[in-house]
Amino acid sequence: MGIRWKSWFWSGLLAGVVVSASGVLLAHNVLGPRYVAAYRSLMVDPLPVGLTIVQNLTVRFGFGFLGMFLYVAFRPRFGPGPRTAILAGLALAVGTYLPTLMLLAQFGVLTGPDLLVATPWSLAEAMAACLAGAWIYREPAAP
Repeated sequence: MGIRWKSWFWSGLLAGVVVSASGVLLAHNVLGPRYVAAYRSLMVDPLPVGLTIVQNLTVRFGFGFLGMFLYVAFRPRFGPGPRTAILAGLALAVGTYLPTLMLLAQFGVLTGPDLLVATPWSLAEAMAACLAGAWIYREPAAP
């Protein structure tokens, strides 16, 4: 059975909303202005704030769609449901979030306590996004 693209799109969109909302909350409310300033300081030619927001949202919605692609790909092996969504979220976090966190740590953007907060937050964010998307992904019942 193939991917139901319409269902995948809507579930990926929901997952992207979860990832985006969580990322904004983490960056601006939990880590705060010091993190935002450190992030912007690494830009060679800082983009206008509006373009930076569009760029970050594009990447975060891409993570949402990728997470749901992983969930749909895992379904035949692990079956539908929350367990599979959590596995897809773990795969998403290991493949995309953790390398990004490691780079931010190497460049001095995330250090010490901020890194200790951002790592489990990101892992939970990826799993929550996949759980939310999996909640609305549907395939037709087998005949």
